[in-house]
Amino acid sequence: MYGSRINITLLLLAFIQFVMIATQGCGRHQGYQVVESPLTHFAYRPDTQPGAASLIDLACLLFFALQGQIDFDSLRHFMADSAIVARMYQVAGMQADEKEIKQVADSAQAKLYRQFLETASQPVVFRTSWNEAHLTKVHLLEVPGQRLPTQRLLLQAEAGKHTLRATALCFQLDNRWFIGEDLRYGR
Repeated sequence: MYGSRINITLLLLAFIQFVMIATQGCGRHQGYQVVESPLTHFAYRPDTQPGAASLIDLACLLFFALQGQIDFDSLRHFMADSAIVARMYQVAGMQADEKEIKQVADSAQAKLYRQFLETASQPVVFRTSWNEAHLTKVHLLEVPGQRLPTQRLLLQAEAGKHTLRATALCFQLDNRWFIGEDLRYGR
């Protein structure tokens, strides 16, 4: 019983370490871009492929989820599931069996769910909410030196006299963008 828990914990730690290596560079940030009025650039059309076609689409969808316009289960389409984790392992030259990959993907999604709930509820401290907010800017910061193309995404929204912010590390795999980890309020 304890052996399987230790294996799951070790696999989760290995996955987190892999994502950190893939998404957190050790060099200077080279590419920085600010997109004003990002909803005017929003061109998402639902399809069967996982992930978003562009980083701006992913930013807008994350904003809609924080507002409650789409639910977290719909947002899972833009997170790493077992197939995406398996592909990440393949790109990294790592091996794991199907059960281990599923456990890693489930654990990563559970962590993102907790972070999502925390990020969505944080504006209550300021007596405001994401529902009252208007997305004004998306800041994109390239994280260089990674195995996968990686960007730190920062949503900036105005809600009355308050500025709300949320950040997430996102990665690109097979020309599609995914929310990788570290979904937080502020920064």
